[in-house]
Parts: sequence; C-alpha cells; structure tokens
Amino acid sequence: MKNYICGNYFQDEKIECRRFSKDGTKPFLFCTVQKGDKAVTVVWDSSTWNRIGHKRLLKKPASIKSISLDGKYLALCTYIQAVA
Repeated sequence: MKNYICGNYFQDEKIECRRFSKDGTKPFLFCTVQKGDKAVTVVWDSSTWNRIGHKRLLKKPASIKSISLDGKYLALCTYIQAVA
C-alpha cells in the first residue's frame, strides 16, 4: 500500500512523529520518516507541500519532537528500550 502525503508517493516509508512550526511565519512541517532500518527528519513547506529536504539526525526514529518558539531550533528525542 502506498502512502500519499504532500504531493508525493513514498513506497515503504513510514511517517511517524510530526510537528508544525509554531510562529506561523515559517510554514514548515517536520516529520520523522522511517524506511527500512533508516530514519530521517524530513521538512516540508506546508504552504506549497513541497519537500524541502531531509537529514539523518538520529540512528533511531524520533519519538518526541519540539520546535522553539522562534523556529530556529529543533529538539529530537528517542527512547532506548531497557532489557531486563
């Protein structure tokens, strides 16, 4: 099954954690996209839905994502599963 988002088809990609920019002047949508064992942070311009770019920031998918009020900083957090 194909996922349709932002005017593009992504095969075998799973979009997980999403966050819109907060200040309203920078209409960006930040998503964690996982394809296979690789996770990247992808940025879309939410006014045109064009994919701006992507970067691998963590080795695992981000489970929490936050953006500063001025839109300059992106904070990502992932979890580590404890083994008993």
